[in-house]
Amino acid sequence: MNNSDHYNGKIYLNPVPTEVMPKGSFWRIMRMYLQRHEGVIPSSAPGPFKVNPNEFKSTASNGLKITWLGHSGSIIDIDGNRFLTDPLWCQRASPVAKVGPKRFFQNPIALNELPAIDRLLISHDHYDHLDKSAVQQITKKGTRIVCLKGVAAILQAWGVDAGQITELDW
Repeated sequence: MNNSDHYNGKIYLNPVPTEVMPKGSFWRIMRMYLQRHEGVIPSSAPGPFKVNPNEFKSTASNGLKITWLGHSGSIIDIDGNRFLTDPLWCQRASPVAKVGPKRFFQNPIALNELPAIDRLLISHDHYDHLDKSAVQQITKKGTRIVCLKGVAAILQAWGVDAGQITELDW
């Protein structure tokens, strides 16, 4: 049962009326998507980028340190707390391993080298922000998750304990 003011029983509704896709735009967008676009794929691979796991032996007890992991993933150390945003370690942001947008470079830190994480922050449930295998591995250690309403059902289906999940409304 969803008790959000922004949920109509089927979908979440933006409280600010917003026209996302005007009538007739589907085919226009599909044509744009299928065309080649210069500069979308780098001519040479960026990186390699590496994060030294020793950098995380302690958290910033007062202050802020952010380590970018690519796309939307970051490790945020702030005032003695460590957060990981939108984990993505898979090669393709897709439900299918061989299809979908491919990473430009490897995640700069191996999943098994991650430091202790206080909270996993998940902005939304798109494949490029929510890597099933990474979430399962991280939450095995008891890491708590903060996410938007509706994401908990996905996480629980993946075996994450409901007690580890805090859902927030818009």
